[in-house]
Amino acid sequence: MTGDTEFTAQYSKTQQDRPIVWWEGCLNWLLLLFLLALIFIVIWCCLLGRCKTNCYVCPEEKTTEVIVPEPIVEPEPEPDFEPEPTIIEPEPPNPVKKFNDIKIEVTRRNYDDIGKILNLLKIKYRSYSGKFECDMLFINCGSSHNVNASKLKKYVENGGIVYISDLASEVITRSFPNTLVFGVSNKTGVVSATVIDEELKSYMGNTINITFDMSGWNTINNVIKGDVLLLNNDNNLPVMVQIPIGKGKLYYTSFHNSAQTTGNERKMLQLLVLKQIAFLNDMTIQEVADLNGVDLNNL
Repeated sequence: MTGDTEFTAQYSKTQQDRPIVWWEGCLNWLLLLFLLALIFIVIWCCLLGRCKTNCYVCPEEKTTEVIVPEPIVEPEPEPDFEPEPTIIEPEPPNPVKKFNDIKIEVTRRNYDDIGKILNLLKIKYRSYSGKFECDMLFINCGSSHNVNASKLKKYVENGGIVYISDLASEVITRSFPNTLVFGVSNKTGVVSATVIDEELKSYMGNTINITFDMSGWNTINNVIKGDVLLLNNDNNLPVMVQIPIGKGKLYYTSFHNSAQTTGNERKMLQLLVLKQIAFLNDMTIQEVADLNGVDLNNL
């Protein structure tokens, strides 16, 4: 024990007597700075590794939205030549029909007989079938044929032509309401009528006599829709009218065809038939007459 104590005391005295070297303190500071730098590098490497594994978003690697400008479209240059205009071909017209090509049907005669007028013009016709497979339909006054109102309406709307006389006016009331308003007259005899239609006037003159042979006949008290062709001078009421219905046309007379016995009266009725055929062919009365070899001066 005594030996150890003496050695320790001797070592301490030796250390105290050893002179202090200046660079030893500097070395200690350098060693401390080296350790701090090493720790900083290790921490930085750890952080950098986390950024690259997307576990941490580094401020330096934040992406920014790139706005791509829209491309500038240059207008197409105008052609040096003028383009050809588009030509719209018109629809072909309906074929012109001569007398023998026209399909005409007539209801049974009773108080009236339109067939007599058709025979004067040498126009062929057949009896009413009810199928409406014809170009023109004539409905006699008081005919026993039952005409279907809805089918007749559709027939005329699609381009058909129908002529109706006197008491057959009930067909108009059922098929074409809101066109004519009818009344009743008991007056018989011959009346003077003014020709309103310009085309008929050119062949008949300004006035014509009309014969009413029955004690009871229908008057046209009001024309809601249509054109007046003849006007009764006694009561200033129409006695012949035409009414456009869709693509077709309706004709009506208050008088009977068979009662018109004078030459001028028969001429008027033949002209009315020709006027209907002219509408069918989109022609004038004169053109229809020329097409079929009819002399309008000798009707």
